[in-house]
Amino acid sequence: MKLLTGSTVVRRIVIGLVAAFALVGAGAVGATAEDYLRDAKHNDKVAIRGCVIRFDERNAAGETVPRIHANSAHYCVGVTGVEVEDDGDLLIRSNTPGPIMSLSVSPDESLARLGYTCGASGGLSTTIIRCYDRDGVKIAADSPRMYGAYNNLWLTWFTWQDG
Repeated sequence: MKLLTGSTVVRRIVIGLVAAFALVGAGAVGATAEDYLRDAKHNDKVAIRGCVIRFDERNAAGETVPRIHANSAHYCVGVTGVEVEDDGDLLIRSNTPGPIMSLSVSPDESLARLGYTCGASGGLSTTIIRCYDRDGVKIAADSPRMYGAYNNLWLTWFTWQDG
């Protein structure tokens, strides 16, 4: 049997107390997060936004001009505008309030064939979308590389409605 010295005992007590406080703290954080965890129910108030952004127009300088693509075959719900920011990010404006439950960006087969991937950030009244090529290089939304007669991004948001 090994005899513990006084400093070893104190060290173990301190480690035990730190671990206990960490667990209590984690529980407090968990309790706060639980306020935003909900069970799915048949009568949940969820708004679904969706829109196709097409890259088939160019301006006089040859830059691609992303636009909302809406017609009898492509509805656009909850999106009010599209613009390209100075850094090349695609900014989507929408009018559907509420906390975001889910947000997805899907490049269509034309962009996927080029190896482009895109991701979104935000999602309340504005959503920022960035696209990258196979090498991880950012592609500006107004880049001629995004241009194509049928190049689309499919966007979908699920938003919680407390009203």
